[in-house]
Amino acid sequence: MNAQGFLILITLFGVSIYDFYLLKKSKVKITSCLSSSLITFVVNFFVMAIAVVISDSIFGDDSPIAIPLAIISILGLSYFRFKGREIVGGKVKKEKEKEKKLSEKEKTLNSIDEMSTWGYAIAVLTTIYILFTINTGSLFTGGGENFIIRLVDPLLIAGIAFWISKKKTFLPCLLLTVVFIVGKLMMFIPLIQAGYTGGGGMGLTIIISYFLIKGTFASYKYNFSKK
Repeated sequence: MNAQGFLILITLFGVSIYDFYLLKKSKVKITSCLSSSLITFVVNFFVMAIAVVISDSIFGDDSPIAIPLAIISILGLSYFRFKGREIVGGKVKKEKEKEKKLSEKEKTLNSIDEMSTWGYAIAVLTTIYILFTINTGSLFTGGGENFIIRLVDPLLIAGIAFWISKKKTFLPCLLLTVVFIVGKLMMFIPLIQAGYTGGGGMGLTIIISYFLIKGTFASYKYNFSKK
């Protein structure tokens, strides 16, 4: 079994075991814990398969994106599944939240929080991409360049995202947006000049850029608009 298959298995079994742990901790019956863990495993297996198919159709069969995309999809779906359920009397019930009309301030803060989340997602995806594109050598020379230096980028982005989540200030929001967009322009401009016509990578970049710009405007409004 190669490293990619091992990571997928670790993710599938790890999330299922964590699901079992959460339910058992909440005093749910053992049979319900087991059945929920099995359902989690099966659902995540199909999520993984769909993510790989989508990645192959967009980026090609040899792309290193497939496994990272599958892992992120599994973890993301599982997070919202676990977060959106309620346990009452030892039984699992789906949490039903009444629709609440958000105030303008709450909407603004949500946009800033979304930006922070996207920052963490960018850092994780970049790190996984770096790990999967080490061709030869050690961790310090993989891919023909210093591996540790390549990790500075995702670490910087994660630090800025943390800054945003804690302070909600305009400067880190602007910094994250500029770092991401300028970095992608530096990557895509030579590719376009070489004949690249766009694809899934560029589409995802546009989507992420939208949320970053939206969060930047929200942070400006939150910090500088008159109350």
